[in-house]
Amino acid sequence: MRRRKLLIGGGIAVAGGALYRKLRRKKPPAEPDPASELRQKLDESRAITQERDEFEAGEVPVDQAEPGIDERRRDVHEQAKSSIEQMQEPKDP
Repeated sequence: MRRRKLLIGGGIAVAGGALYRKLRRKKPPAEPDPASELRQKLDESRAITQERDEFEAGEVPVDQAEPGIDERRRDVHEQAKSSIEQMQEPKDP
């Protein structure tokens, strides 16, 4: 009888140890695939390039954006002269 108890206890201990080792074992983390990472980065950069092209298509080039300084200065002077002329005109009461 004593032998049976020892045999059953030993069997349980061995099974418990095997189960513990199995649960404790960790799978090594899967290494990421460098090719898939590069593909993902390439796709992202293509999307960014397309967005930038769309944005730049809506912009007006610097050459056409605003008139030059001389033209602006001439316009301001003309407006000032016309304002001065309007102030100097005699008012009819």
